[in-house]
Amino acid sequence: TYFLSYIWFRIFSEYVAAVLVAAGLLVLFKKLDTRFGGTFFESGEVSIAALGILLTGWPSLLLYIAAVLLVGVIGSFVLTLKARARKQEKSDRFPLYFVWAPTTIIVILIRSWLIASPFWVIGFARTF
Repeated sequence: TYFLSYIWFRIFSEYVAAVLVAAGLLVLFKKLDTRFGGTFFESGEVSIAALGILLTGWPSLLLYIAAVLLVGVIGSFVLTLKARARKQEKSDRFPLYFVWAPTTIIVILIRSWLIASPFWVIGFARTF
């Protein structure tokens, strides 16, 4: 049993966690988008988000989601400032459609650097 638990925690648990989180968020995003009439996501955006979550893996997916949300907040802030400069009442919506894939690539590329950093060691990543 030690051998099986070692293999589970060292090899498979990261991938199983990523698949479960990606599937859960895929279902959640689709339900939210359907419930609110498609105002949250563009067509195909939910699949790109779930694929990005799956590709980044656990625990990098937490950094991935935080990075996408941060870019979304900054983009919305910039669009709001532009709308106020033009004296518009309502600003444009900042779509995350073109943010999911580049953020996936960036998180995958910096993952090896992050694993060696003290932030990652102190945090949650070395528990596996």
